[in-house]
This record gives sequence, structure tokens and C-alpha cells, in this order.
Amino acid sequence: MSDEQGGAEKRDLDYADVGLPTGKAFSQLAYPGDYAGALNPVSFDDDGTLLTLQPGPVHRRIALLAAVFLLSLVPASYRAVHARFEVPYVWLCVVILAAWYTYHRMRSRDHRPWLAVDLRERAIILPRARKKISFAHIIRLEVVSFAPVGLSRKTLSYRGDPRSGELRVVFNDRGVEQTWCALAWPDAIVLQRFVRRFAEATGIPVSRAMPLQSGEWYVTPFLYDMSH
Repeated sequence: MSDEQGGAEKRDLDYADVGLPTGKAFSQLAYPGDYAGALNPVSFDDDGTLLTLQPGPVHRRIALLAAVFLLSLVPASYRAVHARFEVPYVWLCVVILAAWYTYHRMRSRDHRPWLAVDLRERAIILPRARKKISFAHIIRLEVVSFAPVGLSRKTLSYRGDPRSGELRVVFNDRGVEQTWCALAWPDAIVLQRFVRRFAEATGIPVSRAMPLQSGEWYVTPFLYDMSH
């Protein structure tokens, strides 16, 4: 089943009954370098022919780190000047080392994109894995999370649907289905923007998979917010 949308042939998910629990099991595939987060933010760039998920700027985060570091010195300085207490040099050394380590991690991160989509060559490029996969071989993209969702009878708590997860490329390699994790836990809004543009431009399906409290996996099309 297919139709035409946005100039690209749209393919349906062909591996699951959409909206129903499935027996398919997922395991974590991300490597440490695949994770995006506060110290390694992700940005989405779109020039019309190339969609890129790459490390974003960290200037604001460095400024925030410096502000937190300076504020952490205020209590010790106040005590030393007004209460005549000795400055806790060990504590200050720990703070300085932590700040240096965080700054070093920010500056020495890998600046290569996690994933690029070349709309002209109709291929997904994974620079860090040195892979290039033609659209013709791609089965789907999938976003997989691993924390069970729903009502837990053990803790009497409810966990809603996750907003992010591992972004994976599922493709056919010489007749064998292969899965590669391109990026793990990107910012939810950035992920939404990328999935929307990718789906509209390529027609390749994007799925969402999450475990239920029962242990089964729930697989459904990735629903993106039209406002992003």
C-alpha cells in the first residue's frame, strides 16, 4: 500500500500490526559516542537537499557552567571573609577539577554528524560508522526506548510514552535485515523536526517501539507534532 505525498512515495510499516503489542524484542545498540545530551547537544540542519543531525553549539552551556562554578565559590568566599573560617580547599579543588573535566569533554567531543540524509543521491549516510545506505535498501527508521510504559503494579506509578530514544536505521544487507543505531536520546523537539522532514521527503516509514509493563513491545508509527 502506498500513496504520493510531498513528492515521495510513502511506504507503510510492513513488519507489525500497527497499534498492537508484538512479540518482537529489542535490545540496546547505542555506543557511548551515540548519545546526545546536555554536554553534547544535537542540532538539525536542512539545506533542501541534505538533512543532517550533528553536534550543536555548546557556547551557552559553557557560559552556564562558568556561572555555576562562580556561584559555587560564593559560599566559601563569604565564610572565609565574614566568619573567619578556613576556605575548604579540598572542596574547591573538587569543583575546579569537575569544571575542567566537563569543559574538556565539551571541547573534545566528536564533531562529525551522527546521520545525514542525501536527498539527491537518495541515501542515508552514517559518517561515524562510515556507512552509506541507499533508500532502496532501507526498510524503516525506528525510535526505540527501553523504560516500560503504563501503570506499574509494583510501584503504583504511571510512566507515559517517552519523547525520545535510540534512533535506528533498519536496512536490507544482501537479503539479511540489519539494524544500526545512529543516535541515542536526542532532544525531543529536534527529533520531531527531523522525523517530520524525513518522512515527508523520503516516504520511508518511521516507527516507535516501547516496552509495556507486561513485558511485551508496543510498536506504532512515530507520530510527530505538526507544530514543530
